Amino acid sequence: MPFWDETLPPEARGPAFGKWCASYFKHGDVSSNDFGELNQRNPDESQKSTIDQMTTEEILSVADFVPGPKCETIWVSPVFVNVLANQTKVLFDPQVRKDWKGVTVWHIYGDMNSWIVLYAVQKFKQWAKPGEINFKVVERANHFVSA
Repeated sequence: MPFWDETLPPEARGPAFGKWCASYFKHGDVSSNDFGELNQRNPDESQKSTIDQMTTEEILSVADFVPGPKCETIWVSPVFVNVLANQTKVLFDPQVRKDWKGVTVWHIYGDMNSWIVLYAVQKFKQWAKPGEINFKVVERANHFVSA
C-alpha cells in the first residue's frame, strides 16, 4: 500500500497510490483461494494504468496529491477497520438476511485489480452460504472498470 510505504518520501505516496490502484495486476490461480497466488506488488507493465491514460486535467479533477491523511487513508485506520468488520458481520447476519428477503447481493470485481480486492472476494466466498452473495468477475478489468 503506497500510502504506508516507508521507502517512498511522503510527497511521492499520493501519486504512487494513484498509479497503484489504477494499475492492472496479473495474479496466479485466484480460484485456489491461496493468498500466495495474489500479486501483491508488481503491476502488469504491458498495460498502462488507468491514470497513465488520463490527461493532467482529468487527473487533477479527481485526485488530490497533497501529502497528509485524507479519504483513502481512513480505509486502513483502526476506527474504520472496526466499522468495516461490523458492516461485514451485518451482511451475513441471519436476521438481516431474513429482513432482506428477496434482495439479491452481487460482488462484481475485475480480475486484474490489486490484491486487496481479490482477497476480499476470497474471504466473502469462504464466509457466504450458497446463494447469499453472487459473484461476477469482469475479465481483464481493474479498479476503474466502466461500461
